[in-house]
Amino acid sequence: MAASWLDIALTHYGNPCADLGYFLFTSTTAQLRRTHLNEMLGHYHDTLVQCLSELGEDPSVYSYRYKLFFLKKGLSFVAGKPFLCRQLLKDFDRFAVVSFFDSLWVVPPFYVSQEDQVGQEAMKGVDLEDKEQVKAMMENMYGKMQRSYEKVPEIKAIIAGNYLDLVDRGVIKTDC
Repeated sequence: MAASWLDIALTHYGNPCADLGYFLFTSTTAQLRRTHLNEMLGHYHDTLVQCLSELGEDPSVYSYRYKLFFLKKGLSFVAGKPFLCRQLLKDFDRFAVVSFFDSLWVVPPFYVSQEDQVGQEAMKGVDLEDKEQVKAMMENMYGKMQRSYEKVPEIKAIIAGNYLDLVDRGVIKTDC
């Protein structure tokens, strides 16, 4: 499979965990996240703090890992390194559901043919004020997504893995 880059051209000011969730839910497996999420988030955080320091910013403003925080909260350390702060994991989980929904439309294009992809062309000529046109457009898009899931079982496996990851971590509650 060739490497691809998908730029959805959305910019906004927000919590960095939104971007982390988007990246991790569309670019990693559920198994990798289950095994290494704390390490990945910790590496991201440490790199951010280092970059901010090099740019002359006070990284403690953004820090989820500062020793003082852990000492004040009475949290423990492992091998001289603090556990990843609960707030970082909480923020990541807060954006994880949105990231899961992002993966529903971001992942399939990497696996299906051009004609089976749902894209902006589905909106061409649609009057977004006309409920019937919007309904028809959504049905068409949903049908294409369903067909792509049927043609490429890997898509279902990735999406199911993402969902089960959220259930396993308690982000999504189920009655099962």
